[in-house]
Amino acid sequence: MKKRPALTSLLLVLFSFWLISCDELNSEEGGGNTQEFRLEIEPPEATLRFVNGQADVSELQFQVKRIRNSSGESEVLSDASWSIDRTEAGSVDASGRFVGTGLIGGPILLSATQGELNASATVTIYIQNSALAPGLTLSDEQRAQLDGATTPESGITFQYPPEGTIFARGLPSPEFMWAGGGAGDIYRLEFASTYVTYTYYTTAPAPSRVSLDTAAWRAVAESGPSAGAPGSKAKAAAPDLAVSLKMNRLSGANATTQSFAGWSVRQEALPGVIYTYSDDVSRLVRVRPGDPTPDDLFAQVPTLSNASFAWQSPSAQGNRILFKSFGADGPGYVFDLTSNQILRTVSLVAPQVSPSVPWAGLSPDGSLMVLHSTMEVQESGSGATVANTGLPPQGNEPQFAADGSAILYLVNGVLNVAEWDQAARTAGNPRAITTSAENPTMPTIGSFSASTYKGRRFVVYTRTGANGGRYMYLRYFDEGTPELLLDKASLSPANAQNGSISLAPIQEGGGVWIQFNSTRPLGNRVGTVRRMWISALDLDATGDPSGVPFVLPVSIVQGVRGAPWVKAP
Repeated sequence: MKKRPALTSLLLVLFSFWLISCDELNSEEGGGNTQEFRLEIEPPEATLRFVNGQADVSELQFQVKRIRNSSGESEVLSDASWSIDRTEAGSVDASGRFVGTGLIGGPILLSATQGELNASATVTIYIQNSALAPGLTLSDEQRAQLDGATTPESGITFQYPPEGTIFARGLPSPEFMWAGGGAGDIYRLEFASTYVTYTYYTTAPAPSRVSLDTAAWRAVAESGPSAGAPGSKAKAAAPDLAVSLKMNRLSGANATTQSFAGWSVRQEALPGVIYTYSDDVSRLVRVRPGDPTPDDLFAQVPTLSNASFAWQSPSAQGNRILFKSFGADGPGYVFDLTSNQILRTVSLVAPQVSPSVPWAGLSPDGSLMVLHSTMEVQESGSGATVANTGLPPQGNEPQFAADGSAILYLVNGVLNVAEWDQAARTAGNPRAITTSAENPTMPTIGSFSASTYKGRRFVVYTRTGANGGRYMYLRYFDEGTPELLLDKASLSPANAQNGSISLAPIQEGGGVWIQFNSTRPLGNRVGTVRRMWISALDLDATGDPSGVPFVLPVSIVQGVRGAPWVKAP
């Protein structure tokens, strides 16, 4: 049989042309081999500067090209989809035209997408704003003295927030407090972060306190790389943003200056909601971090709108809550937070009826509850008893770990844990995870809250000493390691009153935060008042994992009967 090399070669050539034609056809239809093409945005970087709301350019124009990797041939696309990662910083239209708002600065990620191809560019926004306090007027001479002050300040003591405090995004301005100024003094307060400077001229007679406009504070505190919403993996590693303060003071004809290293802002918002009873309003309220006005939880429920309640226990997923009325014989309630309806009214008996303890703890999904003292497990909706759970017959103030893997409870002031199998509804391996002997000056455990971070189960809790002081601790309860003192959060003086500790919902890509009530001093405010404080925890650090805490800006002050922190309903 004769070979036909010419015909074979011709067929191979034709087949190759056919493959190339198919590839080009797919590319023209917007598909194509993603390894063959790439997208590039021009320019890849741009800068925008705002001074008191005015941009140096009105808009920035970008274009996106599709480039063939093999040849470098390119074409400008008109059908790409454009987006930015922080919409409060600006907007981009279908043609790639970016317009900034001047509200938020920092590096803004601009993205263009076509099919499976994408490209990104960076717009870096710098903001420089200044403002005079309402009613304040300055002569040119006074402003020049304040702006040019060089003499070191010696009379001012800064009081709150303490240096090193770690804040979160999405919060109103803290109240800045100091002592040592005169009644007629004028201040130039220059707040600065990497991309934003805000200068505020004001008076502040004693006791000296200044809060910034929320928009001004957020511009300074939130103009850093975005960490995204809790749960976002893309930018979870965004570093904390450093914020500093330079204070110039004009007292008579003397101008002085002083700088403070300042604080840092974790580039994520606080998740979830906090439930607390406030003596300020004698109501059970729901606090949404970032909103200074809490919700009156039962204002829209006729049978509950005029009642007051004690000791609330919500489910970790935020769909149900347990609470009870004040009074020795007040009933307990199972309440659905998604429909705002009472599911069940419960006649409580001693010791569940005590107004000083929670009468039960809910499972993360709200389906089960375990009763204080008896450790009986019930279906929360029906009240049916779950038999043969294997839990010990006695335990106080039980609560589920946030992931439902364990039930924690107190026995004679010692913290215990039992493993929990949600599917089988059974417990196992009950054991003590603290002892009185390991911390004899503070032997008794108070409040506690448990969760899991990067596969490690841990619990935070308070200990009470003979002098009444309460410190906060953290322990990995599967690892046999010593407890860690949350020293910066606890406040070193032995009479620090820290209670009602609770962990924020921990979501993938988010950080770890605790909330606690404390009667510690707050700047130059006088009186013993129990306020809600927040501390960041760095569980990847060695040593003390806690951060210097801050007061949660909220109109209520006294959250005195627990403050559990769970997901929003």
